[in-house]
Amino acid sequence: SYNPGAAFVVVFDAAGANLLYSTLFGDQNPSNSSTNANPTYGVGVAVDPSFNFHLTGNTGNPEIPTTAGAFQPTYNFYRAGYGNAYRSFVAKFSPVTGIAAGAHLTYATYLGGTGGAGPIWDDGNEFAAGIAADAAGNAYVTGLTTSYDFPVTVGASCSSFCENIAFLAKINPSGSGLVWSTLVGGLQTGGNGWVNNIGPPRVDSANNVYVTGEATALGGYPLVNPVQTPPQRQQPGIFATMYDPSGGTMLFST
Repeated sequence: SYNPGAAFVVVFDAAGANLLYSTLFGDQNPSNSSTNANPTYGVGVAVDPSFNFHLTGNTGNPEIPTTAGAFQPTYNFYRAGYGNAYRSFVAKFSPVTGIAAGAHLTYATYLGGTGGAGPIWDDGNEFAAGIAADAAGNAYVTGLTTSYDFPVTVGASCSSFCENIAFLAKINPSGSGLVWSTLVGGLQTGGNGWVNNIGPPRVDSANNVYVTGEATALGGYPLVNPVQTPPQRQQPGIFATMYDPSGGTMLFST
């Protein structure tokens, strides 16, 4: 059916010659006026060793197809005069073994702060940047957030105004909750961390997690045994950071 403003995910065979599975992901009601006004974007996909595939992206739509028992099954932000904020989403699909087999949606959840109860200037946006998956089927998502109450389980959270802060979250295989979640950046006064961009995460065989992106030097980006000290001026540079499997310890950051 006609569904403008939806994300999509497509699975080809190994030769790229046959389309095995293709679906839209967005508002299931094509006549809903909010679909055009608040579209859904896909930004990354990852395949785990069991061939489940994981999709992440961003949406301002309150009616994407979330699943029962999901970590955040409902859209959490609308404020009069501000309209809909953007939330990240994560969706996991079962393996595709052939055209006849298709795939099914294992889970789908929003990912972001609650919004609404924070400072009036807090527009509470989340923008996912990418996704990775490990052998157990956990999903790792990076992105940028301005939500004062983005769900954080390890490290500091934003208590008031959040700007230029990135996030790294690990979601369990069923999508029912966070294994852990942390903010990426130097939390300065007022919560401003000066991370301008962050890329997709990477996970090694020991479940250490790697992120890279762009940060402003004087924003106090945390360093651990760096190979380069930041310039003493307000200028962006590239960062690379390695987290341990708990997400609570930076093993290396430069």
